[in-house]
Amino acid sequence: MGTGQFLASRHIPHTFILDDAITSQDISRFRVLLAPGMDCISDAQESILKQFIFNGGTLLLTGESGVLTPYGEVRDKRAFCDILTERLLAETTKTDLMEVKYGKGRIIYSMDKSMMNEFCPSIRDTDMIYRFTPPDPKITAFNERIIENTVGTMKFKSISIPSKVLVTAYKDTEKGAVMVHLLNATGVKSKHGDVLPPLAAPAWEPINEDISFEITLPSFKKAIILRPMRKDTKKVDVEKNRKEPLQSYCAQRHSG
Repeated sequence: MGTGQFLASRHIPHTFILDDAITSQDISRFRVLLAPGMDCISDAQESILKQFIFNGGTLLLTGESGVLTPYGEVRDKRAFCDILTERLLAETTKTDLMEVKYGKGRIIYSMDKSMMNEFCPSIRDTDMIYRFTPPDPKITAFNERIIENTVGTMKFKSISIPSKVLVTAYKDTEKGAVMVHLLNATGVKSKHGDVLPPLAAPAWEPINEDISFEITLPSFKKAIILRPMRKDTKKVDVEKNRKEPLQSYCAQRHSG
């Protein structure tokens, strides 16, 4: 819960996979897997995740990750015990974040169950009772450091995007284009403590501010806006950044 809200609020493109997807799908398409609080891990899942790391992937683990089986029973050996050894785990009492290399990849480990409860920190002290409160600045700062260390350089970076505009960036292999999908959710006005009215279509107010972001591409020809309810297109202003060797571009969508 907290991880998704944290990433969405910072316009970091991401997706979710269930535990069973680790063994039933090809996870090599991912560069980073965030698995905070994944206490229950099977031998098959451990084997696939270790191969993912060995091949160059990054895996975030926290707290008691890998101490239980999928049925909630204590494992004979903690998952990844040959990577996160007892000696290394003991050292986490001296540092809040640890990086362990394995093959071409790495595990990022935090002893605290970070990245889970950014928007409901009270769960840490209330025996699994959620009370949504403003994020704790210290938790937020630590989670930002985790993302910086785990995700690293991102191909998409928000510069100026309203907090309630949801972003997804992906490559359309058929069209050979990179698509940045912007969803205007500014019509959602409810906040903590509000009594929700009967479900009705909210009024989606126009966005009256510029939207800008940075995206890294191997090459660039043109950028346009496609709007689902209209057939016309609109040009996007793009400026190439002078950062080599990456080919990064700053795109700006003007209001209106």
